[in-house]
Amino acid sequence: MTEIRDLRKRAVLPIGTVIQLTELSARQIRYYEAQGLIQPERTPGESPPLCIT
Repeated sequence: MTEIRDLRKRAVLPIGTVIQLTELSARQIRYYEAQGLIQPERTPGESPPLCIT
């Protein structure tokens, strides 16, 4: 039950929306992911969303 509450506190956004909100490029976001600075949660589908906490 706690896990469900935690998920509700997060915004799940497609990478395109994250790019618009942060003015970062997709390459920069992927670089930060590769460096371990962000850990996006992926769901099955074509474009994985990023969870912003």
